[in-house]
Amino acid sequence: ARAAPDASAPGAKVAAMERRSGSGLILIGILAVCAPLGLTRAGPVPVDADASLVHASGEIAALEDTAGRARLEEVRRRDAEFVAVAGQAPNFGLSRSAIWLRYEIESTSNSPQSLYLRLGNPEIADAALFVTVGARLLSTEWTGSRVPARSRPVADSGLTLPFELPARSRAVLYLRVTTEGMPLIVPARVLDPAALQATRNREHWQNGALAGLFAALIVGGALSWLRRRDPLLPLYLLLLLITWAGLTARNGYGPAYLYPALSWPQRQ
Repeated sequence: ARAAPDASAPGAKVAAMERRSGSGLILIGILAVCAPLGLTRAGPVPVDADASLVHASGEIAALEDTAGRARLEEVRRRDAEFVAVAGQAPNFGLSRSAIWLRYEIESTSNSPQSLYLRLGNPEIADAALFVTVGARLLSTEWTGSRVPARSRPVADSGLTLPFELPARSRAVLYLRVTTEGMPLIVPARVLDPAALQATRNREHWQNGALAGLFAALIVGGALSWLRRRDPLLPLYLLLLLITWAGLTARNGYGPAYLYPALSWPQRQ
């Protein structure tokens, strides 16, 4: 009869260690996936403004309009159907529905406040903002990647919608968004004029650095072509240009500042 393998043999020990390591990696993977889900909670819309004057209240909530035809009056009648969403950038995946989001903002200032609702995803096809106080509709703004940048209410690489918050009031903001062939992710922030300008300045620096990097690569490639006459180098330079144009189209900077009369490059 064949003797049973010795559990103390080096091979058996290595196999046992591999099994324990595999189990440990699986456990780590499960925790890595589940931990963010447990830590992400519903909360109010982020506000970049003087907290003594303006602050958010209530949780970000959403309502799905599967037909895409609901008007504000109907949506307000269905307020009880809104569901709180987790995180500051709700992700609704690939959806053909219109999604309505509800934000609540309060003012403790004795004077009206000029504010902006800025959407950090420039690929949202349509975004309509309705600002209400009580039963009154104060203002409506519309933007989206379908709209050429020069026709948008605010020239910005994000989708930025201006509104005015009356003195000592509580406003409910309803945002209707749709998308075309892209995941519907809606990262929103409320900013005052100073915060919006700071955000613009930061993005100018970032996109300037990106343009400088690609310019250096293109100049280096062109000099290399002059020395070597490699027939593949022109294709490399063309690829660099296409990559830079694609990046600036996707981040919204190109449509906002480089070709504001066009909307189609951002939707490709």
